[in-house]
This record gives sequence, C-alpha cells and structure tokens, in this order.
Amino acid sequence: MSDKRRKVLKNTVAFAAAVTAMSALAISASAESTEPADSIDDLLSNVGDTEAGQSTENNTTTTVDRLLGGAADYSVFVKNDFTVTGADCPGNIAVGGSASMPDDYTTGSSTVINNITSGSTMNGSVTTEEAGIDMESEFENLRNVSQELAGIESNGTVEKDQYNSNIYFNGVDDKVNVFNLTVDEYIKLNETGNAAFYFNVPEGATIITNVLGDGSIILAAGSGAYYNGNALANDSPYNSNILFNVTSADVAIGNAAGSLLAPTSNVTSVDGGNRHFEGQLICLNYNGANEFGSSTFIDDDTQEKLDQEIIVDDDDPAGEDDTDFDGDSDVDETEGDSDTD
Repeated sequence: MSDKRRKVLKNTVAFAAAVTAMSALAISASAESTEPADSIDDLLSNVGDTEAGQSTENNTTTTVDRLLGGAADYSVFVKNDFTVTGADCPGNIAVGGSASMPDDYTTGSSTVINNITSGSTMNGSVTTEEAGIDMESEFENLRNVSQELAGIESNGTVEKDQYNSNIYFNGVDDKVNVFNLTVDEYIKLNETGNAAFYFNVPEGATIITNVLGDGSIILAAGSGAYYNGNALANDSPYNSNILFNVTSADVAIGNAAGSLLAPTSNVTSVDGGNRHFEGQLICLNYNGANEFGSSTFIDDDTQEKLDQEIIVDDDDPAGEDDTDFDGDSDVDETEGDSDTD
C-alpha cells in the first residue's frame, strides 16, 4: 500500500459527552485478545499483499486483497453445509460442503456448491474447485480476521433506554467505530431479538460490533434498525457500513442490520422463520429459512477504509477495553416507534 494512499487514524478519540439522564457503566470485555495496536496495524496495513486463499510466509492469512478475502463477493459464504427451506438469495452463494434447498432456488450470477443433496438452483452451480475457491484457506483467513477485529479496542458506547426497546451504538470516530460486547452483555441488551438498533456515528463511518465468547445469541432488530436516523431497509446503502463479528457463539438471525462474520459459528433463523437478512452471512454451517439480500460489507464504495492504518496513541495503553455499556438506562426516548422490514 503506497504512502500516498495510507491514512493514519488515531484510535484515541474523545467519547461523546454522556447524556445526563444516562448512567453508563464502563466494563471490560472478558475474552482474550491479541495486542490491539499490533493486530489492527497488521490487519489493515498489509491489505493487497496476499491473494485470497493464499497463505503468507508464517502460514497465516491475516490479510488478503480485501479484508474478507474471497468471501467479499458473496452474500452467503458457508464453509460446510447449507440447508435452506424457503425464500431466495439474489446475491452470490458459495458452499464448501453440501446444500439442501427448494427446487429452482434463486441465487445470484455466481453459485458455488460442492454437492446438492436436494433441490436445485435456477442458475446452475459449479464446485469450489471449478470456481478456484480454497475453503480451508479462506476460512483460515476469516478466523484470523475475526480474532484480529476482536482485538481492537472499543472507542464507542452502547446504551439501552428505560423501556428496554432501543439500543444505541454511539461513536464519534469519522472512520471506524468499534463496540465490544460479551455474549452475556449482548443478551442483556437484546435477549429476544425484538429491540431496535440505533447507530449514531459520523456520516459514512464504519461500525464493527464484536460479540465475544461462547453461547448463543439472536442477531435481529425486530423493532427496526437505523443509521443516523435512516431506516436500514433492504436496499439501504448503509448496510455496507455495518459488521457484526461473532467470535465463537452460535447465532440465530432475523431482520437485522449489516453483515455477520461468524466463521466458527452454526447459524440458523429466528424461530425457523423466513425473515430477511440483508447483509453478508459468513459462517461454518447454516440451517434455516431466511431470505437473503445482496448488500456486502466491503465493496468499491467502502474499500477506502482498508487503506487506513489505525494506530493507538503511546499514551493510551493497548489492551484496555473502553466500551461503555449501559444495559439499564433511564433515558426517555421515543425514536423507536417506526418499524423496518
């Protein structure tokens, strides 16, 4: 990456002033992580140095031509098996194992499936070998990326209103806003998947929410999702700015915002329903009935963020988690009255 294209982003931003009615409780994520200063530097500064699916000299694929490697162009990217009982996927699909689907299942222009055990795709399919995809290498990279993202220090706040219906992800960084939550903390915020997500960040900023630890969560915003007040409908371009990174928990997905990176997780649909999931799904196995969209986390419009080297100020010790988490705030908010499909 050339010096001309590289931008240095200080990861020591000042947090937004706390709303007086909120009593934010600072917590530290309990999951183990690598040193964030080194890992984020390594993760982003070497983008473009390694082709997708190709190991680096130390036998890891921490960085590739794009952050998500070969998965970047696929709406659904599953290492092993994919079982879907309805709906469709207008985006591209890649499945490293077996797939079961309805007859004439609609997919995008690129459909990669090693073995179809039942059903068929409307556009036909090719194998991973024919498509030139090495799933083992791709998922080695994705696991490394997931761990690297989990090691980034938080620089935002997560708060919930007194009615337990609205969750606010508040950030002030104009490039990348990171929120770290343990599985237990996430469940406290959104146990049933019926909350509304409000992402309040500078316009165009990227949002990474790390959910750390074992267990299972529901990734759904049953009461709607909003990026700076803009409803994250199925065709909203802001879906490309949002990534949920789940390091090891299993996930049930429903109507949600953004994409899911969960390379070691088994994923299903909420209550077995065919709720729409607009962003990318990257996981170990999938078994459910979701309708999938075609929004990707990283595309030509968001690629610029990979040209930034995020560093930590020497006065701010690496490894400290600065996420402010408030699971029981007294804020009286009425923003969450509208619904989003």
